[in-house]
Amino acid sequence: LLRALIEEHATPVMLSALTRRFPSMPNPLAGRRVTAVVVGDRLNREVVIESLVHQSHRPAEVLLGGDGEWSAAERSALEAANIRVRALERDGDEVPWSRVGSVADTEWLTVWPIDRPVGSCYLLDLLVGAGLSRADLAAYGAQPLDHVDRVDLGSAIVRRSVASAHLGSQPIVRAD
Repeated sequence: LLRALIEEHATPVMLSALTRRFPSMPNPLAGRRVTAVVVGDRLNREVVIESLVHQSHRPAEVLLGGDGEWSAAERSALEAANIRVRALERDGDEVPWSRVGSVADTEWLTVWPIDRPVGSCYLLDLLVGAGLSRADLAAYGAQPLDHVDRVDLGSAIVRRSVASAHLGSQPIVRAD
């Protein structure tokens, strides 16, 4: 029920419907746009693509890093789902948060899980958590609605400005 309220009936959704009539007005839903960062070697690209395109709230863009170039067919599968696709350069084995923050075009960043399956509401649940808490970072934890002192950024959503300012040169993920 909460997912449906946030996704379909929240104030930004209603305002967005109104602002479509006035193109000069900013889109209230722009704050829900997410960049998924896919970094890692030896990943199963088919599984990653499948999990991205089947999200109930799809990422607006995907930054691809990792083991070599992605094929035109792999990129097309994401683009066909209206997900912008761009390459992400690494510094050796690492991708610093500052690089992702400077390349991404969205309000939110998330490192896409490549080591485990994710459900179709994975990204929506992270957005709901961030929206309801008004936090700059929200993550899945061991217990629902639990406050933790340390966050696994591999299962989190973080505001781009916060990632750039506070995480800077720290690596997003150490590639396999």
